[in-house]
Amino acid sequence: MAEIELTQLKIPHEDNDSALREDIRSDLEDSLKEYSEIDLLVELLQNALDAMDERRYRSICAKLAIDSSHPSSIAGWNKTVDDLIQSDYEAFPDRSSGVSPQAVWQASAASIEPRRRRWAEVLIANLGLEPNAIEQVVNLPTSWAQLSIDLDLSNPYQLTVVDSGTGISDPLMAFRHKGSTKRRQDERRRRGIRGSHGWGLSAILGLCDRVEVVTKVSGTEPKGLKFENFASFRADPSVTPVIRSFEASDVGSLGLPELSGESGTAIRVALPAVQPDGLLQKLISEGSAEQWSNSLRLYTPIGQVNDYVLHPAYHCLRRTDIKITLRLKRGPDLTTVSVPYDYLRLSYLRSELCQDLKQFVDSGMQPGKSVYCVGREKSGNNIYLIAAEIQASKPTMATIEDRSANRLVNHLTESGEEAPLIPRGIYLALSGGMKSESVALPPLSTNAAYRGIVLAETARATLGRRHTMDQRTSIPKAAKDFARTYDAVRKKTIPAGQPILTGPALHKWQRKLWRNVIAELSQDPPFTNMLVWAASGSGEARVMLTFGELLGARHFGEMRVLRCSLRDRYDFQFSYRWGINEDLAPSGPFSETLINQGFAARVDGGYRRLAIGEFKSQGDSILGELDASATDWRKNPNSIDWLVCWDFDESVLGEAWTSAPIDGNPELREFRGQTHIWVPAPGNARNRPLAVTAMRGLLVQLMQAEELAAVEDWAEVIGSNYYDEDD
Repeated sequence: MAEIELTQLKIPHEDNDSALREDIRSDLEDSLKEYSEIDLLVELLQNALDAMDERRYRSICAKLAIDSSHPSSIAGWNKTVDDLIQSDYEAFPDRSSGVSPQAVWQASAASIEPRRRRWAEVLIANLGLEPNAIEQVVNLPTSWAQLSIDLDLSNPYQLTVVDSGTGISDPLMAFRHKGSTKRRQDERRRRGIRGSHGWGLSAILGLCDRVEVVTKVSGTEPKGLKFENFASFRADPSVTPVIRSFEASDVGSLGLPELSGESGTAIRVALPAVQPDGLLQKLISEGSAEQWSNSLRLYTPIGQVNDYVLHPAYHCLRRTDIKITLRLKRGPDLTTVSVPYDYLRLSYLRSELCQDLKQFVDSGMQPGKSVYCVGREKSGNNIYLIAAEIQASKPTMATIEDRSANRLVNHLTESGEEAPLIPRGIYLALSGGMKSESVALPPLSTNAAYRGIVLAETARATLGRRHTMDQRTSIPKAAKDFARTYDAVRKKTIPAGQPILTGPALHKWQRKLWRNVIAELSQDPPFTNMLVWAASGSGEARVMLTFGELLGARHFGEMRVLRCSLRDRYDFQFSYRWGINEDLAPSGPFSETLINQGFAARVDGGYRRLAIGEFKSQGDSILGELDASATDWRKNPNSIDWLVCWDFDESVLGEAWTSAPIDGNPELREFRGQTHIWVPAPGNARNRPLAVTAMRGLLVQLMQAEELAAVEDWAEVIGSNYYDEDD
């Protein structure tokens, strides 16, 4: 590798190298005034996606035999975007027309293929080409569009982003710090470019002590640069930063990815020390693959919002056009998941609580739902594309967050305040479908019901994307107008309050409640004299409470629950002790096996272990969380030691698991109270058997052993203070 003079990173303005060196250090300091640690991910991904969008744009122009860099090509491209936004605004029903016409319009706007074809038709017309060219645009393949994100969270931590974009013709120039004049409006700028490509790459150098770039432009060989010690140099001028260039033959020895396609770029960085309890630190220290995926969709350009706001112009790659792969490595464990190229929607987290506007209207606008609404608002001379999920902040949003807690990351913001799991309010997004850090409508008072995006196609953001340089009053006004447009929907989502109990006439709702509870018990009647009689509708809570009652009665032996929360990634953690040759406990040989595997240790008179447990109402529902190929995979398949469920369907296990009663395999028993053992088939993501307790079966066993008694008349025990069959 050849070393490059540091001063090449700065366009010379005098012959004094020491002055240039200090200027470079000042540039690094300046760049970090506008960027936070999460911007490391944002900038790397933004540049990768812009490069792929540029490749698509050039491919379209090549198909149409026009010059992609010619002002007329860019003008025609931009006019198409503006014309379609104007057309959408004119077609959107007026606020006074009510919700139903808006729901019909939204359903029509969600039809992808007709909208994509319409974009192609308008583009061809604006470029002055013949209509027969439309098919060339509509059918342009994008199978080349692939982005990989590799996170190696062994020590040291490093991140690698590989794109299949245009490549970088001059990597050193790309990392030079650009002056703020680059932020001035340029009418020839193509719609759909996310960044200004000014300070972002300088900020990456200022954050990381090792940055390696290998890039390939079509028709050329790969080439690369390695930057070292720039973050340390920023903090301490006595440190010497180094830049080295390398050729394609050096890529393998450096352990960098090979660029086998026509063009593309790979950037690998050493992750820096980050803010304690901040988002990036939380993800690095404990984030699962799904938490990483969801955070990328919430806070980085991976969460593109063009699909979310139903953008009428297909001037950027969309959700179905690109394949994104995330690989997460922690020590020897490697997890690979596909990441949707789409803003994280509440329906992805809890689909049963979410509806789009048409579904909401057609179902009679029932309360307690999150409703996805899309609008078009004009403020000043600008038209804004807006979409939001509207729901009661409590309990609907709180319920979604509570039930999705192990799929998201809670963290502290830069100001030291705890961030909600799901950001509220309406955020600004910029051209290219990139969410910014600017809040157009803060989540205050009734506005806390709105969680969404206002896209300003022509607004210019400041460095760091925390503010805009123009449209500062029209953007918030558009967001407020959207909230007014859908205020009727907001009111309908609010659950009805319970009446104040002042007399028998107002007790009707409570009698209905008790009828429903007892009807549910009649369908799934209690059969023991235990204190927990909850029926199936109580879900995991029934399993947890029943487990707790049996635990208190010592049916699980010498066990201590150390932590228990259904909001955690894993429901409970516990300690467990057992004696040598203790009845219904691990056998002596199997105890030694657990010790050899690192799961247990010897103590005086026996053994002990720390273990992780999971509650499920239906035990087989855990399979999707243990399958590394599933889109909602979020638990390490080998972390759970004990599954405690009410029951499970053995037929659902398929060929991937074999279930057997533990009484027929006592030599494999791990816990007192265990009823089954699930053995994974070869090739399964889990590499060891799973101890399972089916609570219904355990209760039957305890009754047969006369350790629990049967209930004689549960309905008589309940009574009917509020419930009267003849009422």
